[in-house]
Amino acid sequence: QGFWSSSFMSFMVILTGDYNSDLTHHDQRVVYMAMILAGITVVSVNVGLVTDSVNHYMKEITAGSTSVVESGHTLILGWNESTIRVICQLAFLRRVFQVQNEVWHRRLFFWRRVLPSSPVSAACIVILNENNKKRLEEDVATAFYERGLRGKRTKVGKDVVFRKGDPTRALDLVRVAAHKATSILICMNEQDSEEFRRFPSTADNSASIRCLLALRQVIFSAYGGQMPKAHEANLRIVVQFNHQCDFVNAMSYVSTTGRRVLYPRLMQKNINALLFHCSARPGLSRIIMCLLDFQGEAIRTRRVDAVRAGPKGELGWFAGKKVKDVLLEYHWSDAILIGFDDSKLNVFDSEDDDDGNYNEPGSAGIMGDPDRIIQPDDAAIFISKTSTPSLDLVERGYAKEAAEIEAKFTQSVSGPGGLMMHKDLTINIADEPSHILLLGWREGWSNDLDLVTARLIDIGRNLAGGSTLTMVNMMTHEAMDELLLNDESNLFERTNWVPTSSDTSPQGQKSPKRAVNNNGWSLKGLPGVTLLSFTADPTKFRELRPLFETADREYATAIILGTVAAGLTEVDAPAVTQDSRVLSTLLILRELSSQSEQPIHCIAETRQHQTPSLALSPGMGRGLQPDFIDTQEIIARSLAMNVSYPQIQDALTELIDTNSFTPEIDFINPRHIGLRRNTRATFGAVQVLIYKRFKARGVAIGYQQGNKLFFAPTQHHVVRWSKQHRIVIICRILEDGSNAFHRPPSPDISLKSISEDGRSGEPTPPGQRTDVRAQSLEETDVNGQSSSI
Repeated sequence: QGFWSSSFMSFMVILTGDYNSDLTHHDQRVVYMAMILAGITVVSVNVGLVTDSVNHYMKEITAGSTSVVESGHTLILGWNESTIRVICQLAFLRRVFQVQNEVWHRRLFFWRRVLPSSPVSAACIVILNENNKKRLEEDVATAFYERGLRGKRTKVGKDVVFRKGDPTRALDLVRVAAHKATSILICMNEQDSEEFRRFPSTADNSASIRCLLALRQVIFSAYGGQMPKAHEANLRIVVQFNHQCDFVNAMSYVSTTGRRVLYPRLMQKNINALLFHCSARPGLSRIIMCLLDFQGEAIRTRRVDAVRAGPKGELGWFAGKKVKDVLLEYHWSDAILIGFDDSKLNVFDSEDDDDGNYNEPGSAGIMGDPDRIIQPDDAAIFISKTSTPSLDLVERGYAKEAAEIEAKFTQSVSGPGGLMMHKDLTINIADEPSHILLLGWREGWSNDLDLVTARLIDIGRNLAGGSTLTMVNMMTHEAMDELLLNDESNLFERTNWVPTSSDTSPQGQKSPKRAVNNNGWSLKGLPGVTLLSFTADPTKFRELRPLFETADREYATAIILGTVAAGLTEVDAPAVTQDSRVLSTLLILRELSSQSEQPIHCIAETRQHQTPSLALSPGMGRGLQPDFIDTQEIIARSLAMNVSYPQIQDALTELIDTNSFTPEIDFINPRHIGLRRNTRATFGAVQVLIYKRFKARGVAIGYQQGNKLFFAPTQHHVVRWSKQHRIVIICRILEDGSNAFHRPPSPDISLKSISEDGRSGEPTPPGQRTDVRAQSLEETDVNGQSSSI
């Protein structure tokens, strides 16, 4: 037919796969070809637009820029070193709740399912920050694998959702449905520090405050100026601050019912308290870490009207009864009741946001007033692996067994009186000076000396007269002198430490070793304790050696920080560098104290999980294990506990607080409650003995056998008690000291009392303690021999 006809035929076959011979005129063929080309163009453009839209959407998902379609979720705003560990703890809490409901009868019959003790345990987790989403997902997935979370119950991408954005922008908060979240955790403290480094004139906690204000705008705007009751019932906002924020209540975060919504937390204060507290109680850090770990037996809570207890397993059995009447009769097999918290302490008070006072008559709290009447809306605080304790309704006669133990012990010793009043249980310990090293310094201590002063008072209260606390850092003696004596509280005064007879050689003369400057300072109210300053870098062997070349003291305890002071500023270093400093300091102490008869008990601050397993301390191999304070792990577990159970945080804070008459964790020898060696006794009988010994103000939460810890054993668990056992207890000492193992503690010496009147009692003569609650116990055999334990 010719060239054009052949071309038309080829065009149709290529584009349509067919040939229409009816089109014979050139005009028809041109129109047909134009129609085919126009259709192909339109389809190609549409396919391109759809493809580009899908690619853009997938990039948004990958980058974390899409909106979150969730309600009642847990929202984490910001990112810091401890955030991954917080997510792991929340995943453990979710796993416990899910495992409880995975049995067949709860799968089939929904009304039999266990209700969550916290909205966190049943909600997904959403994280908003400005970091790379893909990298964070990989880091969290790796952390899950390392902690044994295989992703079956908490999956990254489904249950743990990341979004990229600025937590201080209201639009980004709307994108993650912040107004629909029930549990919100703000971790902007690293941004606060970064802004302060770049602009020293900026306000404290600047990023955290902007985030709180943006969050307030989103929440109140979404609900017309106030929160609906259905949403506010479980709403809690926990914010981690670097510095004290005295005006946080001005943001008016309060529900329509007057309930507290905002819970500011100053985590470094708890870390400081624990560091110094462990100097008097070796092993305490391990106990605290276990009690805050949702992976195992941890502190949990439920409302009184939502928990079953009692001889018949009744719902709300606690309500209307006295605390002392239920401590031995709650019939839980796998949980230990440690107290109740009052819901009224959770009410917002714009004028006073201090922690509740749990020492007043009728107060709640951990080991609170035994005569307090339990209310239906109180929170029962207990230690358990789950939030729903199992019942044991069998009457096993623990009181009878405890009475038999007491009777046997009374018969085995001379003298009248029962077990709890016998003179052989009164522990008299020789008062000797103790010398402590504080290796390192924090930048915050130079800016706010009250942070370290409060800790010095805590530790000084438990020291005998003639004791010293030597601060080793890169500040000169003159700079430290200026810092202490120019403090506004006016608590320090110059003094000169003179060694007591126990600190010198048998002839009363010092050996011809190198002398160290003994000019120091004393705290008003604690004149028997002297603060000394030594300028050195604790990681330099030659600089630290002079401290151990003097014969006037032998150090018993060393508190090791990963930072030191140069002038009045902290040496800025990443976590790995700070932990390397701690490891080096431990090795130096190990070498310098190798010739000492008594090993040094070390309390070291770490930031990486593997550091404790790498460390070699002076006491290792000599029967004295160090206490490692993993700061990031403690912060993570505390924040997870805060956001899960904010209503009991004031009560839990007392466990770390070292003021007198607050509940404390301690270890006691089984012999001090009448359990002789190789005696077989149930843990329920031990509970009865502890209950009687501490007048309903003490409870056994577990026991230690060698280096192994056992928490919340079943009440009918039988133990053959030996010299390797120690009973772990939580007790609250009465003000008159009538339920204390040691002599009655002296009136509380606090920073406030000292600053008000300049003193807190008469000077303590050398050789006497101001508070002996934290002394180590001494085992007294039947024949009168004593052996220090």
